[in-house]
Amino acid sequence: MRKKIISLFALFSMLMGTGAQAQDYYVAHGANVNVSHGTHYPKAVSIVGTQSPEQVLNGIASAPRCQAYFDKTNTTFEVLAGEVVTPNIAINGEWMHGYVYVDWNNNKQFDVNLQGNGPYTKGDGNELMCWSLYSKNGDGDSGWNSDGTYLSSGNVLTPGSFTVPADAEIGASYRMRYKVEWNSIDPAGSGNKFLTDGGAIIDVMLKVTGKVDESIVVEKYPLNDYKEPRVGTTPDATAWNKLADGLQASWGSRDDFYALHEVPTHAMKTSAVVHAWQGERANIQAVLFSKSDQGMMTVRMTEWKKDGTATGIHAGDARFVNYVITDDYKACGNHPAGLQTWLVADVIDQDKAHAVPAMETRPVWCTLEIPRGIQAGTYTTALEVVNEQGQVVKTLPLEVYVDHHQLPEVKDQKFHLDFWQQPYSVSRYYQVERWSDEHIEALRPYLAALGRAGQRTVSAIMFYEPWGEQTHDLFDPMVQTTKKANGTWAYDYTIFDKYVELCAEYGIDKQINCFSMVPWDMNFRYWDEATAQYKFIKTTTSSSDYKDLWNNFLAAFKVHLQEKGWFEKTNIAMDERAEADMLNAYNIAKAHGFNMALAGNYHSSLSDKLQDFCVALGQDKQFTAAQRADRKAKNRVTTIYTSCADVEPNIYTNSFPAEATFLPLYAAANDLSGYLHWAWINWDEHPLTDSRFRKFGSGDTYCYYPGNRSSVRFERLIEGIHQYEKVQILKEEYKNNPEQLKKLNALLKRFEGHAVVGEDCAPMVNDLENFLNGLEVEIPEPKDVKTGFYHLVSKATNRTEHLYNDALLSGNSMRFTLQSNQMVNTNNGIWHITVKEGNKLGIKNGDGGALVAGASYGGSVVGTFNELTVGSTSDVGEHRYYYFTEAINCTNGGSNFKLSGVDFVTTWTDGGATADDNLWRFEEVNVDGKLVYEVTIDGSNDVYVTYQNGGISETAFNGGFFITDTEISTTALTVGIVGNIVSSANVTIEGKTIKISNVKTKTAPVKQDLYNTSKGDGVVPPYRIPGITTASNGRLITAAARLVCGTDPGYGQVDVVCRTSDNHGETWSNMIDVAVGNGKTSATVNYFDTAFGDPAIVADRTSNEVLIIAVAGCTVYGNGNTTRQNPNMIATIHSNDNGNTWGAPVNVTEDIYSLFDAGNPMQAAFVGGGKIFQSRIVKKDKYYRLYAAMCARPNGNRVIYSDDFGRTWYALGGASALPAPGGDEPKCEEMPDGRVILSSRVGGGRIYNIYTYTNTLAGEGAWSTDVKCTFAGSGLTPGGNSTNGEILIVPVKRTTDNKDMYLALQSLPTGSGRTNVGIYYKELTDYTDMNSVANFSTDWNGFYQVSNTSSAYSSLDLQADDRIGFIYEETLTGWGKRNNPVSTSFPNGEGQHNFDGFDNIYVAYDLDYITGGTYVVNRNVSRGAFVKNYLNAMIDASSVSAATKADAKKAVEALSDNPTTAEVDKVYGVLAGEPLADPWDGKVVTFTNVQQNGKEYALYINDQNVLSISNDPVEHLGDAAKFVCKKENSGKYSLYNEASNSYMIWRAGNNYGYNNNAGTLSTYNATYCDWSINDASGTVPGTYYITSKRANGTTDGTLILLSSGVFDAWSSGVGYASNYSNLFRIEATVPTAIESVSAKRDGKVYDLSGRQVAHPTRGIYIIDGRKVYIK
Repeated sequence: MRKKIISLFALFSMLMGTGAQAQDYYVAHGANVNVSHGTHYPKAVSIVGTQSPEQVLNGIASAPRCQAYFDKTNTTFEVLAGEVVTPNIAINGEWMHGYVYVDWNNNKQFDVNLQGNGPYTKGDGNELMCWSLYSKNGDGDSGWNSDGTYLSSGNVLTPGSFTVPADAEIGASYRMRYKVEWNSIDPAGSGNKFLTDGGAIIDVMLKVTGKVDESIVVEKYPLNDYKEPRVGTTPDATAWNKLADGLQASWGSRDDFYALHEVPTHAMKTSAVVHAWQGERANIQAVLFSKSDQGMMTVRMTEWKKDGTATGIHAGDARFVNYVITDDYKACGNHPAGLQTWLVADVIDQDKAHAVPAMETRPVWCTLEIPRGIQAGTYTTALEVVNEQGQVVKTLPLEVYVDHHQLPEVKDQKFHLDFWQQPYSVSRYYQVERWSDEHIEALRPYLAALGRAGQRTVSAIMFYEPWGEQTHDLFDPMVQTTKKANGTWAYDYTIFDKYVELCAEYGIDKQINCFSMVPWDMNFRYWDEATAQYKFIKTTTSSSDYKDLWNNFLAAFKVHLQEKGWFEKTNIAMDERAEADMLNAYNIAKAHGFNMALAGNYHSSLSDKLQDFCVALGQDKQFTAAQRADRKAKNRVTTIYTSCADVEPNIYTNSFPAEATFLPLYAAANDLSGYLHWAWINWDEHPLTDSRFRKFGSGDTYCYYPGNRSSVRFERLIEGIHQYEKVQILKEEYKNNPEQLKKLNALLKRFEGHAVVGEDCAPMVNDLENFLNGLEVEIPEPKDVKTGFYHLVSKATNRTEHLYNDALLSGNSMRFTLQSNQMVNTNNGIWHITVKEGNKLGIKNGDGGALVAGASYGGSVVGTFNELTVGSTSDVGEHRYYYFTEAINCTNGGSNFKLSGVDFVTTWTDGGATADDNLWRFEEVNVDGKLVYEVTIDGSNDVYVTYQNGGISETAFNGGFFITDTEISTTALTVGIVGNIVSSANVTIEGKTIKISNVKTKTAPVKQDLYNTSKGDGVVPPYRIPGITTASNGRLITAAARLVCGTDPGYGQVDVVCRTSDNHGETWSNMIDVAVGNGKTSATVNYFDTAFGDPAIVADRTSNEVLIIAVAGCTVYGNGNTTRQNPNMIATIHSNDNGNTWGAPVNVTEDIYSLFDAGNPMQAAFVGGGKIFQSRIVKKDKYYRLYAAMCARPNGNRVIYSDDFGRTWYALGGASALPAPGGDEPKCEEMPDGRVILSSRVGGGRIYNIYTYTNTLAGEGAWSTDVKCTFAGSGLTPGGNSTNGEILIVPVKRTTDNKDMYLALQSLPTGSGRTNVGIYYKELTDYTDMNSVANFSTDWNGFYQVSNTSSAYSSLDLQADDRIGFIYEETLTGWGKRNNPVSTSFPNGEGQHNFDGFDNIYVAYDLDYITGGTYVVNRNVSRGAFVKNYLNAMIDASSVSAATKADAKKAVEALSDNPTTAEVDKVYGVLAGEPLADPWDGKVVTFTNVQQNGKEYALYINDQNVLSISNDPVEHLGDAAKFVCKKENSGKYSLYNEASNSYMIWRAGNNYGYNNNAGTLSTYNATYCDWSINDASGTVPGTYYITSKRANGTTDGTLILLSSGVFDAWSSGVGYASNYSNLFRIEATVPTAIESVSAKRDGKVYDLSGRQVAHPTRGIYIIDGRKVYIK
């Protein structure tokens, strides 16, 4: 058999032409081959055993189109012989299969021998250990897994488990292969779709370290005793040892998570009071903890007493709470591997003893079942903690105040609870046959618990798997459907009846929901009697097959239900199905008299049809008042559900406990029937220890645990149900008590909104619960607006709802009032309201302006409002909303209501008084204790005053005001004027009035030589490579290399020195030695202490620590003798006092070089001198993250990062990452959204690349493609002999329009040599400025020249005084040459080196000085608003589904004002499955020119291969008008016409164009064929203009047409007038297979289906974009 297997694989290899026999562990596509799929890539592989811990390999790939094969055999997973192990694979995306192989015989290949046609058995010698799905004769949409289970849906990746051979050699290692591929068991990945599907192969080693311990009985599915998990934290012994001796016990909070290893921080509470109604299930939590082991403990509640007398009431129960693994994932789709896990106390254990070990916290859940009919009043009981000897060691007294009110029996409660059940998880977990007597008995305690909670509905399954196999256990039908041999249908209801009757025993008998007429995959399985096998009907709701199937089923089902007396309470139920399918199904079901149910999106057409309509949380608001009334009158069920789409509130294990209680109260506040959750006990393999599931958020699939264990989540939900019942009772009771009813309604209003942060639920829930229990609480009172200061906010929270003024915004010359998606807390976001008679409100903005509404497209003002008239008000929650008769309207974000990308307000009378976007609330600005300054300005209305309040900048025109905590001094005020720069003005403050007069117009900052070379004499060392940083206390620290040897490290002694300034650079300290080299050299030894040069410096943002990284040792970077074995050494030097003193240099050479050994190793490397960048955003533990960019050979730059301020380092992007293969000396900076940008030295500009995180804190992500930037748009192209410079991104305000944004600064020389250092700058205002490397690299706004002489390296930082601190090399001075030392670089001392250096000049610039007054530093830029706008634009431009876009935008809406890395990661995580789309790349496009006179012309290429114009529409011109658009290396696009085999190039009316003005080229030439496509929607919506090079190859020209229909010539901007236009409407479509390869010029052969052909035979193919006939 073995020979047969090998020969089959040999034959296969021969047929494929691979020569597999010659290759060990053959793979069809090696590491040098990339997959082409745009979504799939492997993220992690793992393995866990019954006795071996989980072992994970993360960071395999970080982006699509990665390599096909990953040799990770340097990773070894350890297992035990005889152990059951479960491997797993995590990928980006879905719809792939997973396979795992182990070469047990070490024959250097993976032998596969599967027997049968499904399910498959493993034959002799088989080394395919487990797989997620395989179908030998099918397409993979269905098949069998390695457990032998048939799966009807192919979307399954988890490969299953296998047993390590018991006779495996101890200590031996075996190669193990994880493979991702669609429906293929070939271990080499030779399938023809491996690359296009995004397959992956990952090889690791599997080591057998011992034998499984058979004495350890590890139950696969434990019910009673089990081992509680431990992950993550360890105890802080110092904190624990501060506790007193012995056991500590305290009452705690139901709302808190108590971390296992943390000492509880709440105040010790040895007594407590619980208020409850009769019949209520009330809960309270206690905590036990100790610094020493307390042994086994039991807990119990004592008999109740009243007035000290025993009552005989035993109504309390106490259980220990166990911990379960969770993480922060709260979403749909594949659960990401590698997220940080933690333990949450959620499992309420069985009633038994529990260990209380040292330094662990153990919660205790106490439940009080308040008896009905007992006397109201106060009772006493206690929690007792009993040790192993039966002694009570702790007692926590508890008072129970029983109210006179009584909850109804569960059967009479009004709340409609609907948890969908999963009986099959119970049969699998209990290892019993489905629907056996044992299965029924196992189900009983769970159904009892569910019925006790108030469950109303039986979840019955009519056909196999209505949910498309999303859960761990597949849903078998409860009605067996058989197609008889004669073609008729028969039905067996045995299981259905058994389950419905079983549920009824426990009170679950109000409703039977039968799933599903519209399953997720529209597959219906039945038993075919004729063939004696299962078959499927794959159909649609409109087909005749569907109607026939269901008419037969429902007719028979109705008869059976009527016989059982169940018909009236039975619904045909569906989950999240489309409106059209629901209506089709409804028409069929209703014809048989059935009621229907849906849990899904709101559809108005279904409101009057569905008996049970459950909508997603928040969608209940879409029911009209009439629909609600109608449904209530007809006693229909109207509920809400939460799912994986709801981050919060929800009932995940990582949700706050009170979120579960909030949900029924939301239903109460919104007059809904109840709540539904899709899963109650959908357990996976390890529900007691790990709540994560391969799909969905943690804990989403269950909230009740095996062994009849409740959960904190479930008990808190029951609490909410009981509060719901109280609300119904008291609403009725308070009809005669209006004051109390008003209070109740005021508290309930807080629950009307669903957009609630999880941690905010507890105070809301507790206030309402206390009120319901008769306690005094503070009642939220909505208030009318009074004269005062307010923010003005729209009710349309899905829009940019906050109003503010910004007269300095570019393009806002009419001073429209603008809209922001965040509160604007500066004066221009604050409005002074004056209450007047006649429902009038005076309104004035803090900038002095009125509320100004603009017309569509901003063409005119529709209203300037100094006064508003109140038309009506309405209260929602705590807010009162106002409708103004002026119809002030919050616009929808459309392009017709934007200025410079910012929304402006308008008026809209059609919206009426109920439209959310016409309703406004006033959020009061508390000015108590604050100072309010009025502003008066003499002269022009364009003059304004800016108040710099710390890091906040505010601007006011005449009549404006400033609100401040402290007195304003004139020094805090600056005067400006729109369109000009003010050099002087009289500023006075009289009382609380700021007066501006005599406004006039400024002088160069002082330069200081901090490290002088030019005054030396050839003995005094020169200096070079300066850097600058700003310390946390505002101190400036500069560093430089003192070149004792006269040049760089590698030639002898070099030292690092620094100087400091505590007055923003006015004066400087004496020079401080940081690290002094000893100059020692040797031909054989590279001494670490020889030199320390090229310093890169950073000061920590939050402490007094400073770090310098320096080149060390005595090797020359570019010397051939400098290798991995004899490298450039790297030193780190720390200061703990902001640079006054420095520690000894630390050799981190090996630490850093080794980061890349497994990927792209470095022979030589050093960190780019100047400044190390420290993140402003990413903070892990104590420090913000550092980024250090390295110059390295071979293959250019690498970037490393550190989360402990330079003590340990990691490779950004992994060991193989090459962010700039052609880059030289680099620097790093951080985009506002947290992406990292690399800036690298190159002649004639800089190379940029951007790293985008997928998991910021884990460092996971991917580099884009690097782009060379020549600073186009700045007006100056840098020269060819560049040096390293600095990149700095600062928050700014553009003075021309007061717009907040960011500004990128880049310093470098611009002359032909090392001369003319200056600073380029570029606005970062929106998505298109920074979404890609190409976009960042273009459209720079300007340049400021600092030096007019020899000048080279430079460094920038933002000073504490908001000036730009700049230090640069100027005036090269040299003293000839010196002999090289004897060293490892020069073993014989051969050659000479220069002895020279520069003066190192420091200067501090105001930003407006170097930008011509256009920008000022503004630390108050709302990063949150900026990032939200950026991410929303990114989402809009993405190619993901509408649902994914909606989810991503929800994640954006949830961003805080200063978004955290986790928040931003969440947005990218939603989009991670589908890449962002380039709107043009790979598309087939047509061009229609749009003229002002209404004429339109189409571009096409005529029979003479000339670019031509036609009056016919593009549709009539066929292929001649179609161009395949391809993004080229330049970042621009080529336009290829396949019909003519030619590229479009620029042409004009006269003979100005290249190639005789033909407008075409037959071969690709980047100069002429590359076009930029530019948005012109600001001129004509939906249009673009395109730009390429004219005949001279250097001048840009746009393609322009005269209105008469002939070409003309035009420059590079928009051209649109009555007689000409260069605006085109561009239609883009996805290309056919042949079109998609038409533009490829890779020399490869493709067939007419677009597939690459390795060995073409005779026929027509495409090569380099042309059709070719091969004979």
